[in-house]
Amino acid sequence: MALATATFFVGLAGAAGLRSILRHGDGGGTRRANAAMAAASVAVAIAAWGFVTATRAAVAAPAGLSWYVAAGGVAGLLVGMFPRAAGVPLALAAFASAALLSAALSGWLPWEPGAEAASITVYSADSGGSSITLRYAVPGGRMVEQDLSFGPGDLWLTFELVDIRGPASLAYGRRRYRLAGASDGGDGAIIKGDRGPLLDAAGGRRLAGALGCSVAELEAPPFEPEPLAVVAYLLHDDGAVVMKER
Repeated sequence: MALATATFFVGLAGAAGLRSILRHGDGGGTRRANAAMAAASVAVAIAAWGFVTATRAAVAAPAGLSWYVAAGGVAGLLVGMFPRAAGVPLALAAFASAALLSAALSGWLPWEPGAEAASITVYSADSGGSSITLRYAVPGGRMVEQDLSFGPGDLWLTFELVDIRGPASLAYGRRRYRLAGASDGGDGAIIKGDRGPLLDAAGGRRLAGALGCSVAELEAPPFEPEPLAVVAYLLHDDGAVVMKER
């Protein structure tokens, strides 16, 4: 993002130079030269900050870096050459994308390593099946409880993950999740929740992919229910869900 922003200002500086060439002698050369130098200075400062930050954090160059750099440069050049014709549509597109992402990700929880995503308390378990209370996190910092019954066998929890890349990850983090279901290996319970049309419908998924979001399914380790057993499902920093007995 730092390099894309830097090349945006490089594009603005280039546009100021082109406008000076095209409008030579109109009396605005000094103003455009000052604007070009200011834009170039901002570009150098942002690029230097990004380089130092990435070096300190030992961050490798992300995939698609050249696309971000090219997009930033082209956007800056277009905005500089055509402030209204290009700048207004680009600004509207940016605001629309931000609004879409905000609506799409509002029902998902931020991935916080070490946080408890869900827990199971077993009240009864025998050869005929098990009865449990499932407790899980929902948006708004709340926990919801559901009483569920299953047939014999191990229990699985299924989570859905949103992998977020690109500019959106600055606002929403690299990963979000929701509990999607609980199962005994056969028919399971679907946990209420809406992924939203941006992440659910086929056309929406393509748009979500263009905005840097993709959905994947993650199955937590199986759990063999025993009477009065309690297990918690914790989020791990590598994107896994770890089961821990209490």
